[in-house]
Amino acid sequence: MPYTNHSDIMKNRGLLFSVLSGLFGVAFYFSGLFVLFTPLSFLYSAARSGAKGFWISCLTALVAVGSIYFWFLPFSLAHPEASWQAWIAWPGFGFLPTAEISVLRFFGIGYFCYYSLVALFLSIGMWKNWRLITWGTWGIFCPALFLIFFSLVAEFFFSLPVISTIRSYLQQLVETMVGLEKDFSTSFQADLLLSYKDQMVDFVVYSLPGLLFAMTTLTFLVNLWGARMALRARSLVRSQIDFLKLQIPFGVIWVVIASGSIFFINQYFFEFVWLKFVAINSLLAVIGFYFFQGLSIAIYFIRKRSLWFRMGLYGVMIVFLQTMAAILIGLGFADVWFDFRKLNKNKGA
Repeated sequence: MPYTNHSDIMKNRGLLFSVLSGLFGVAFYFSGLFVLFTPLSFLYSAARSGAKGFWISCLTALVAVGSIYFWFLPFSLAHPEASWQAWIAWPGFGFLPTAEISVLRFFGIGYFCYYSLVALFLSIGMWKNWRLITWGTWGIFCPALFLIFFSLVAEFFFSLPVISTIRSYLQQLVETMVGLEKDFSTSFQADLLLSYKDQMVDFVVYSLPGLLFAMTTLTFLVNLWGARMALRARSLVRSQIDFLKLQIPFGVIWVVIASGSIFFINQYFFEFVWLKFVAINSLLAVIGFYFFQGLSIAIYFIRKRSLWFRMGLYGVMIVFLQTMAAILIGLGFADVWFDFRKLNKNKGA
């Protein structure tokens, strides 16, 4: 009998832990700043409580998010003067001035399902002890393709103005940037930004699938890194070793060459919208992969340095993100031919 009671207590604790993990996932999701860490709590629950714990935490979070968007959101829209709206970061709430409540629900719930899928494939890879390439292929492509398919279904089958809402939001964002340029810089820069507003918005809308793949890659690796810090699963340790050896197959370089050539020809010789769409997104997706290959090279060479040196270098990468991103992309691109880590091993030998 005491053994049965102890077993019941452990089951109740496991259930409570899974529920709390789901609520932590909701907190990450609505935090704004830490939204990329939304899958982390589900992955932690999967590591501690197995598949059952993972599904309990996901179901808890889905019920909470659904309740917020179907009950709390209409209530908040009816009381726009409420002070708490200043600090709640609604996913998709930036579309409020131009979007219907159905569109807000689509962005909020669909975006959450996207993060849940990232968590699912992270958990499956951990349970099955996948290698990083297999893990990343499933964990990056499936959630990104899901969100693209989900958006197309909503746009063309349920008549939700998804693309037009994104376009309107981007136009408002550019106008806000123009206002800031006029306040803190010269009017010439603001007028130049305003004159190219439509071209900038069109380019971002065309680039959304490629940007989504790049963001999914970042989300996958950030949560893998976070789980590596919090857990000691064998697959997570091996994924860190695999990341230090990360090298994109040589054949991918032809995607970069072909995409760049098609974009150049399409831009200056003839214009075909769908060809440009494919070229831009293929180029962005592959460039994202080379960025992380460059990052793995940088981490490989500084891994034996002191902690303070590494933290300082990471800080420089964050502060000068645009410059460092270009350097890392170039480093990953050049590694296709030079294989810097192999050269370092030969030098050491």
